[in-house]
Amino acid sequence: MTKKDEAYKIDFSQVIHDLDGTPVLVDRKRDTETGMLTGGTTLTLGIMCARALNTVFKTEAEMPTEQRAKWGALSVHVFDSTEPLALKTGEVEKIKKVIGMFGWSPVWVYRALPMLDPAELLE
Repeated sequence: MTKKDEAYKIDFSQVIHDLDGTPVLVDRKRDTETGMLTGGTTLTLGIMCARALNTVFKTEAEMPTEQRAKWGALSVHVFDSTEPLALKTGEVEKIKKVIGMFGWSPVWVYRALPMLDPAELLE
C-alpha cells in the first residue's frame, strides 16, 4: 500500500485458520466436569482486528482522547461490518501494527496480513 488516502475494500468476515487449516476458535470455556474446552466463536478477521484496536498498549498509554476515540470508532466499524469495508491505507497500516502487538498467535497474524493487504503475501 502506498497512497495514504487510497481506499481498500476488506472483507472482515474472513475466517482465520490455524496451522492445521482448521478455523480458530476463541472464547472457549472449560467444562468443569470433563476439563475439555467447549464452544467458542470462530475467529474472523473482524474480531481479530477489532479486539486489537480496542486494546490500549503500553506504548499508546498517553494517547490523546480524540485519537483513542478514532481507534474505538474504527474498532466498532470493523466489528460491525457485514460487507467488505473500504479503509484508507493509514487505517489498514494501523490495524496491521496493532494485530502484531496484541498477542495473537504468529500463525494467525501471518494468515491475517494478506487478508488486509494482498501485497503482504509472506513466504
